[in-house]
Amino acid sequence: MRKIAAIALFLGSVMMAGLAEAAPISIYTAPDATYQNTINNPCVFYGPGVCNNLPPGWPVVGDTGGNDPFDLTNTYGDAPGELALFSQYVGREFLLGLDINDTTDPETLDNLTINFFDVNGINIGGYTFAPATQVKSNANGAGYADFVLSAGCLGTVGGGAGVLATCTNYAPFIAPAGTRSLTFTFGLDPANDGPDKLFLISAGPNGPTPFDVDPTPVPEPASLALLGTGLLGVVRTMRKRKTVV
Repeated sequence: MRKIAAIALFLGSVMMAGLAEAAPISIYTAPDATYQNTINNPCVFYGPGVCNNLPPGWPVVGDTGGNDPFDLTNTYGDAPGELALFSQYVGREFLLGLDINDTTDPETLDNLTINFFDVNGINIGGYTFAPATQVKSNANGAGYADFVLSAGCLGTVGGGAGVLATCTNYAPFIAPAGTRSLTFTFGLDPANDGPDKLFLISAGPNGPTPFDVDPTPVPEPASLALLGTGLLGVVRTMRKRKTVV
């Protein structure tokens, strides 16, 4: 019985610790010009240049020159209405497209994060891309993704290792239940070498589902604590039964 109690406590601590960790961001070379910046795939950042067909009221940060290296922190939404606009064009699930148009010096991407916050401003999940990685233009044309950033690959990985890898089915980023705002951060150096863009890629023409619809909500820490208490209760009951027998 002591072993069962120890396992219950261990599982509870592992589950709670997992909530505080950010999932990794993977980067893959876009093999063709499939992913384009459009009104359904709006920019998070552009510069120097323009962002194609932005939705009305869409918040975007642009760099028109002089900020090199570029370090971005862009917050989207602080009210359900703004996130409804986000969902209309992107949805709860999305990918990121990186359009690089360097002219002389290959650029370096670093410090990329996506973080989700609840109505109280508490971080309830996120993704992070750790290594500083050199990213080059793949000649896909202005407005098309040279690289796709995702939560991993659900299909076949090919083309090489690291930034040279390609994927046949990307795992999307998913906003957890209760999200009321999200931030995108990244650094790009030298950002002014050409018209670069970081844009969202929707899973469908208008995004899959709204933020407020989540069939599989993530357990809150309090719920996990109750689960651990319940497991300990089962252990105590089994001990009592063994004593009576």
